Amino acid sequence: MTINYSMVSEGQSAISVARSDNFPSLLRTKRSNVQQVSADDRKSTERVKRSCENPNIDCPAEEMTFRNVQMRGADEGSTIIYTCPECGYGFQEGN
Repeated sequence: MTINYSMVSEGQSAISVARSDNFPSLLRTKRSNVQQVSADDRKSTERVKRSCENPNIDCPAEEMTFRNVQMRGADEGSTIIYTCPECGYGFQEGN
C-alpha cells in the first residue's frame, strides 16, 4: 500500500492511498506464496555419517541423506531434513 501526503493549501492537507493491486504487473501476477519443487529436486544424494534415530525399529543404517531447505524467512536459518535410505525414517533440525 502506498500513502501519499501532500499540502493542498495553508492548513489543509490531502492523503491519497493506492494499493499495489490497483496497478497490474506481469511480474506480480507470476509471484506465488507456494514454491513448486520437482521430484528430482527433492532427491538427495548427499550423505552424512549419522546413525538412524528411528524410535520404532533398530535400523542398522550408519549414513543418512540430507537436504538443506529454506522454510522460513530469508533472515532466519535454514532447515536440514535428514532421511534414512534404509527404513525411510526422517526428521528435521533448525540450522
